This record gives sequence, structure tokens and C-alpha cells, in this order.
Amino acid sequence: MAEQLSLISDSLYLEAASAQQAESGTSAVVSSVPVDVSGPEQAVAVARWINAGRQRVSDSFPGRGWLRQPASYSDREWILEIARQYRDIAGD
Repeated sequence: MAEQLSLISDSLYLEAASAQQAESGTSAVVSSVPVDVSGPEQAVAVARWINAGRQRVSDSFPGRGWLRQPASYSDREWILEIARQYRDIAGD
């Protein structure tokens, strides 16, 4: 399972770098998450971006920094939180 979570994390990072390149012309800029944003709120932003797909990335892309897990989450917990939020959004 650890390998699968790592593949998901790597894929999200690569997609985010591509989205940032398309949006700003560079993949070097990394946006940060405001300190008052909770882990679930951060995961919702990432899940909305995933759900939007590549065609609507400019409307939903929160920035690469939003992929970093909050300090209170392990790598595993973070990927599972994003998945949980995605499932809730996609089920709407």
C-alpha cells in the first residue's frame, strides 16, 4: 500500500507542476497555504482541482504548495484525506 500511496503523491505533484506551468508559464513558483486553513479544507481544495480535470484547471488549481500535507498528517493520512474529500465532491 505504501508504494501505491507514493505513486499517487508523485502523480499529483507532476500534475500540479504541469498545471502551474500552463497557468503561469513556470513550474518554479510554489504557493503556500494560509495558516488558518484546516487540513480538511486544504484537502477539499486539492480534491476540487482533481475533480475539475485538466480542461478547467485555471478555475480550480490552488497551487503546488497545497499538496504538502499539514504537519498534523502523515503522508498516508494526507493522501487518504484527499481521497475522502474527492469522494465526497465527486459523489455530489
